[in-house]
Amino acid sequence: MTLELNCSNEYLWKKITMKKLLLLFVLLFSIAAFSQETKDIIYDKTDVAAEYEGGINKFREGFQKNFDPKNSFKGTGTYQTLITFIVDENGIISQVFATGNNDSFNNLAINAIKKIKGKWNPAKVNGNRVKSRFKFPMTMNFMN
Repeated sequence: MTLELNCSNEYLWKKITMKKLLLLFVLLFSIAAFSQETKDIIYDKTDVAAEYEGGINKFREGFQKNFDPKNSFKGTGTYQTLITFIVDENGIISQVFATGNNDSFNNLAINAIKKIKGKWNPAKVNGNRVKSRFKFPMTMNFMN
C-alpha cells in the first residue's frame, strides 16, 4: 500500500508541476503581448502634449519658411487644411497627412512639415513618453 501511495504522490506532483508551468507560460505570454499592444497605441489625449523644441511659434516659423506655393500652386481664395502627424516616443514625426479642399494645397502643406528641422518633446501619459497624434490646422488666403 505504501508503494501505491508513493506512485500516487508522484503523479500528483507531476500534475501540479505541469499546471504551474502552464500558468507561468500563460502569464509570461500575456505580459509580452500586453506590453507590445501598449507600445503601438497612438494617443489623442495625453497628460502632457507633444511640443516642438522652442515651442509652437518656432514650429510655425519653420512651416512658413518651408511653405512655398509660388511655382506649384495656382489658386486664389481661402484654403484650409488639417495636417496630422504622429510624434513618437523619441520625438520623431511620421505619418504626415493633410485633409482639405485642395490636393495641391494639401501636398504643399505636407512637404513643408516634412522639411522642418528639429525635434519634438514627446507626449507623456502617467510620466511615460508615448506616441501621440498632433493636429495642425491651417488657413491661408491667396490673392491674385
